[in-house]
Amino acid sequence: MAHHGDNPVPYFGPTGKFPRGKLNADDEGEIQFGITNDGDTVIVQFGQPTAWVGMTAEQAESFADSLKIAASRAKLLSEFTSK
Repeated sequence: MAHHGDNPVPYFGPTGKFPRGKLNADDEGEIQFGITNDGDTVIVQFGQPTAWVGMTAEQAESFADSLKIAASRAKLLSEFTSK
């Protein structure tokens, strides 16, 4: 049971879904991933070894935006900690 203030641990990894069908024989389906920082390092967590990722143009733009935000945070943390 969740309580106020509890942060559930996010799930990263395969969802078992193929929202756009199977792209090819190697397609293992949708994967849920997260982008964060560990200090001045940007981390993309896939939850499992991942050979490749396919996405729509809109998803790619969103992924790029999220990476840019994480990179900006990492640069700020790097500048802050190096002083």
